[in-house]
Amino acid sequence: KIKIETKCWERDWEILLKTNRIEKLIEYNNYPFSTISLLINNVNNINKVKHYADKLIDKNVLTEYIVVDDYADQALELFKITKESLGKGYYYSIAELVGIYLSKDDYILHFSSDSFLKKKISWIDKAVRRLDNNNKIANLVWNEKYHQAKDEAFSQDDDFYYSYGFSDQMYLIKTEDFNKPIYSEKH
Repeated sequence: KIKIETKCWERDWEILLKTNRIEKLIEYNNYPFSTISLLINNVNNINKVKHYADKLIDKNVLTEYIVVDDYADQALELFKITKESLGKGYYYSIAELVGIYLSKDDYILHFSSDSFLKKKISWIDKAVRRLDNNNKIANLVWNEKYHQAKDEAFSQDDDFYYSYGFSDQMYLIKTEDFNKPIYSEKH
């Protein structure tokens, strides 16, 4: 089971909830997701945002929405980190942490609200096979800088470059690899 999620905040919730952006995100990833989730974070009028999210649930666009503040403390406790330890990063990391904390799916495909595929592509099955072979994260080249991805790679095959890089703009992870207290580790 694979969950696709995105997050919204005060400056972009209307783009996500009042347009077809989420529908296109799902369509372009070309996969039958088990859960389609919206993480709501840092909005001024939570009831207004929930109203529009409910409309997308009624249209079967979203499976769920999660108000990040409702679960932030539990996620921080599970991951053995604090708001203070995350510093300024708290405000843009807590949504992803809550998404991981609450996920019941085997995998999570996360897109930040400003990341988007330009066309439909079938890539998820191939990436899941790689994740099952001890790779931890799959990212698409989200900025079209393929030469940079190739230069940073320590190996490649017909479909993927393998590197130590990571983009929080978009990632596919195996939930069990990230749903544990690993967020204080440094390498």
